[in-house]
Amino acid sequence: MAMGSLADSAWSTIKVPLNADDNQGIEVHEAVSSFFSDAENSLLGMCVIRAQESDLGWYEYKLAGSRTWVKIEIEDPNPGGKAFAAFNVKRIADTFWSRKEATGYSFLAWDFEEDKDNKAGDRLSITLPFCQECIDTDYVLSQAYMTGNAMKVNCKGVISSSPLVDDVCGVCGGDGKSCVDCNGDKDGDAIYNKCNICVGGETNRVETEGVDCNGGCDNSYRQFANLDDGCYPSNMNVQKFIRREFCDGVWNSGAKLDDCGVCTGGQTGKTFNEDMDACGVCNGNSDTCSSCYAESGGTKEEDDCGNCLQPKDPEFNKGCRKFDISPKSGNVDVSGELEVSGAGLDKFSLPECSITNDETSASSFLQVSDYSAKKGTFTLSYGAYEAAGTFTISCKFPEKGEDQPVSITATSKLTIYSFPTLSSITPSSADLDAIPSELTITGSGFQDTGSLYCFAECTITITKECMTLKVATFEATFVDSGKVICNIPDKLRKSAKISFTTQIGVALAKPTRGIKLPDDQLSFSLVGPAPTFDSAEFVGGCRVVLTFSDTITEVDSCSDALSSQTVAKLGDSPECSVGGKYLKIKLGKSSSLSPDDSIEIKENRLRQRGTDSSANHVSGSRVVAASNEKSVKFEKLECPSSIGSCDSYTVKAKFQGGGCAELTYVWDIELNSDSSDGAVLSNLQDMKDKFQLVTTNQLELTSDDMIAGHSYKISVHTTTLQGETSEQKSAIIERTVGDQPLQISLGGDIKDHDPSKPLAIGSQVSKSMCASLDLDGLAFGWEAESTADVDLSRFTRSKIRIPPGYMKGGSNYTIKVLAMVINDMSITAEASVTISTMSQDLVAKIARAPLITTGSDSKLVLDGSASYDPDRGDDENDSIYHIWTCERVEEDEEGNEELGACLLSLTDTDGSTSFVSFSDYQDVVDAKSIIELPEFSLSTNTKYQFTLTYKYVFTVSVTAVFTLTYFENDRSSATKEIAVEVKEGSPPKVSIDEIEGSHNPNKDLVIAGSVLSPLDFAVTWSCVEGEGYEVLDVEAFSNANGKRYGGNGRAVSVALVVAAEFLKPGATYKFELDATHSDNFAVAALEVTVNAAPQCTDVTNTGGTSGTALTDEFTAVMEGCDDDETDFPLTYRFYTVDVDNSDKVTYLTAESQLASEISTKLSAGVRKFGCQVCDINKACADYVSDTELTLSNSDFTTSNIDQILEDAGDDVALGGESPLISQVLDNVESMDDPTDEVKEMVVTLGDMLTSSTLSGINAQLVVCFLMPEA
Repeated sequence: MAMGSLADSAWSTIKVPLNADDNQGIEVHEAVSSFFSDAENSLLGMCVIRAQESDLGWYEYKLAGSRTWVKIEIEDPNPGGKAFAAFNVKRIADTFWSRKEATGYSFLAWDFEEDKDNKAGDRLSITLPFCQECIDTDYVLSQAYMTGNAMKVNCKGVISSSPLVDDVCGVCGGDGKSCVDCNGDKDGDAIYNKCNICVGGETNRVETEGVDCNGGCDNSYRQFANLDDGCYPSNMNVQKFIRREFCDGVWNSGAKLDDCGVCTGGQTGKTFNEDMDACGVCNGNSDTCSSCYAESGGTKEEDDCGNCLQPKDPEFNKGCRKFDISPKSGNVDVSGELEVSGAGLDKFSLPECSITNDETSASSFLQVSDYSAKKGTFTLSYGAYEAAGTFTISCKFPEKGEDQPVSITATSKLTIYSFPTLSSITPSSADLDAIPSELTITGSGFQDTGSLYCFAECTITITKECMTLKVATFEATFVDSGKVICNIPDKLRKSAKISFTTQIGVALAKPTRGIKLPDDQLSFSLVGPAPTFDSAEFVGGCRVVLTFSDTITEVDSCSDALSSQTVAKLGDSPECSVGGKYLKIKLGKSSSLSPDDSIEIKENRLRQRGTDSSANHVSGSRVVAASNEKSVKFEKLECPSSIGSCDSYTVKAKFQGGGCAELTYVWDIELNSDSSDGAVLSNLQDMKDKFQLVTTNQLELTSDDMIAGHSYKISVHTTTLQGETSEQKSAIIERTVGDQPLQISLGGDIKDHDPSKPLAIGSQVSKSMCASLDLDGLAFGWEAESTADVDLSRFTRSKIRIPPGYMKGGSNYTIKVLAMVINDMSITAEASVTISTMSQDLVAKIARAPLITTGSDSKLVLDGSASYDPDRGDDENDSIYHIWTCERVEEDEEGNEELGACLLSLTDTDGSTSFVSFSDYQDVVDAKSIIELPEFSLSTNTKYQFTLTYKYVFTVSVTAVFTLTYFENDRSSATKEIAVEVKEGSPPKVSIDEIEGSHNPNKDLVIAGSVLSPLDFAVTWSCVEGEGYEVLDVEAFSNANGKRYGGNGRAVSVALVVAAEFLKPGATYKFELDATHSDNFAVAALEVTVNAAPQCTDVTNTGGTSGTALTDEFTAVMEGCDDDETDFPLTYRFYTVDVDNSDKVTYLTAESQLASEISTKLSAGVRKFGCQVCDINKACADYVSDTELTLSNSDFTTSNIDQILEDAGDDVALGGESPLISQVLDNVESMDDPTDEVKEMVVTLGDMLTSSTLSGINAQLVVCFLMPEA
């Protein structure tokens, strides 16, 4: 027999049901084959060498064919063993149990087919200790043995000391509430409605309880008295609201203003547009349009051939062959494009076109693009002309079936104008709050061309044209040949917010891309007050934020913005940066700045952003206020619940944050219960005096501290130089009477764990100073208390690695570990750790948010189906509602937006029209994720704002766990808004894909846009300037600007890619995508915030600057990390950098971890600690310590080799990488002549890495040791 062990001396657990009366045992061969194999015999027997009895039960066996179970009784301390066909554990009590009631067993595998001589029926008697010969000679018994426990399981089949049972609702481990409705009635029908009010069932409340007439839950709308379908905002006068909705003041009358501003319909007696003439002119006499249009009542038009036809008539524009150009004028020194439209061109193919100077007869060819014979349209491009003149455009059109092309000359000529001479501008400057509506420019050479324009240099983004033309244009009014008036649009006058100076010119033709200002350009300035220095405040322990009344200019350094006296207080190498109207200061080391100190602005440096040096500058000083937020956050307090009578212990605390402010730890101790014993009180005062001297995060408890038999409360908090005091944390510790031979710790509780990431938990086992124990023979059992979600019974080592997705977000878990001495199971120790997982907000999403444009004749579809709950799977979201509300956005007389009720105009089957409140519309009341509004139901030229509330509405099927999670943690709902602009006809449909969260500053920003248009269109990407927004010149990042696309009714993808180096961390940008076709335009917008990486002080080291590799332990600590509140928790990944080869980086952990420190043994060489710190939005920063650590080669003694193999084995068993192995191989690589013991260690490490990949010399080293002949 060649019997092999699948698990050498393994620790195994047998699960025993709570109700064990019908336990049928386990077949011997099934149990043995889980751990042993034999190539010759698949059926192996079992030799039991230990069968422990406890309060839980005992082991039994029965032979094949027998009905009788026989208790296994082994009396001798080194007993004989018995093989049996099955075994069983009997339950003797229904009470709760503990891990100490586990029943231990040990067995060898027995090949009874080989053991012909010793076989006696189905039993074998042996004597321990074994004779080596009987094992080695015939391999009758395995050399390795299995040992383990039988433990009870709960109703989920999970080993636990908390016996989950079926509740009254039949749910394992349930709380008895899953079959109880929100009114407390079992199997009741009451549910929570959309306003989280329990309704229905026995509540005597209807489903609409608490819901206002607009479908909301905040009572922001009221019902009209005596009108069932009337609903108006609570903060608005009823009559004002009715008249705004129906201009005759009668609710639901259908009256509305026509295109002439006249109230029509309803009870007015007027018909819609009755004051409009046949040409569409209000109060006109029908003389402003063609007789064709007027006489046909607007149904016909005169085509380019002079025929009066309906536009859809097949003969429209077919009765002649001609074309014309637009525009008909241009400016000197500027190239341009001409849009061509013609009649009778449908039989032609791509023409050849030319332009001829009427004066000189010089001719040149024109570039033809976007040719459409069917539409009779194409585009011509011409170059710049240095002199003014008139030009004739002619084209030769190839015709199918004809040898010669057809020559056609454009109906109109192209006129190129020179620039007039400019003399003066009045006024030449103005205050921001009094911008004139007109600028008067004098000079010579002005002409009334019908296309007279003023244009201004874009020193800032004056208008959207700055993104495409690089100039802003304004229509001009011709006065005479020596004077014109530039008309400043009202919108620009109202929106201008910053001071700037610009240069202005005049063009006789509309400016196009590439136009340059003339040499005699005129200067115009807008001047506003300087921003005021409003406040200075600490934000966390390391940052100060200065707030101004307006955006300010960028700074290169702190000394560039602040007075020398202020900079002197900011410490070593402080950093200053500007974001909008905020100046952010990161204090350096040794900063002395504290609350109530003054910060002074440097003279003549800061001014309003976008202005030039002539603008007014910021001045003054402000006292720094203390921070209102807590920058210091508690991380852990490591303190055992009890220690033995002769033990010492080091209590460790860790607070995170404080920025560059060094943390001072303040310790205290109190009795946990009253005592009048003088010796106890005297000992307590001695400890208090000693604790007051400790200002670090470690507190040493000696065997003289704390009197045996008493319990104490140890407390700790921190303070900073800025005067911030952290929360106080406490732990209870007892000095027991007598010894605690075995002790185990799991460290402090774990907060804010991200359940989508793995979690490694390691136990630290120690023995009492008074005990003589061998800690090598330990067994471990793990469990998650009071939950069936997490089964940890398969973990049997001192460390575990909980895989991603094992735990749910927004939950608390208690993980318990039990350590046992295998040779004496009465010696045990338990420890537990509480894990709280991060709860993420519900995410409400609307496709194409935040703004879409739709046509009045298009169906509006709003899609909120992408909303989700990050903490629950799709199959757990049955109780989530999508609740839609709508408000109409209008402007009052002063231009301010106000919201009103959203009314839908619905057409009945008989053609009649009725108005229905959005909340009463039958297709949206069912809380759907996608809603559709029919064509023509929304008013033209109106803006609506829709809000999606994504929330849990708890029904009978939802357990109390959901209630606690979503109500108590304020996660009951999330909202998303989308603005919808309704335009006449069919404007382009423009959308931008939403970007979740903050953008990683280390990656390029990719913004995906889409345009769907029935007509040819052009697009423009822009970055909007405004309060709180940074500005980018996106012209360099998009090749789509100004480009024309075919309107084939299919969506066209238009992307904007901004390289990472142009993005400013911490800044917010607003991007817009504008699509324009011949009839209309539409805009989509997206705000993007670029995440800023965490800011830390330094990586520090404890443990000295030298030592022996892989023997001495060093601790690296990442100090003073700070970040935005929404970016926590931070994660840390430590590494070392080889001083002699900076490219050689060795990571000390396989993955990032929540702990901001690490204790480790390092390989030989000169090294520095480094750490990569990342926030939850994936912005990372690397810090490398200045301190060098010099480590000499390890001698690799037997004891440290054993320790290395054990630690590496734990790493690999946890399913992760083993950074330790890499360090060991680094150390061996530098050895001249490794010993045989070292080579065996490397071979063993190589076996551990069978599923891993080593690189370079380390892999070769393992191969050489494995194959010495090579």
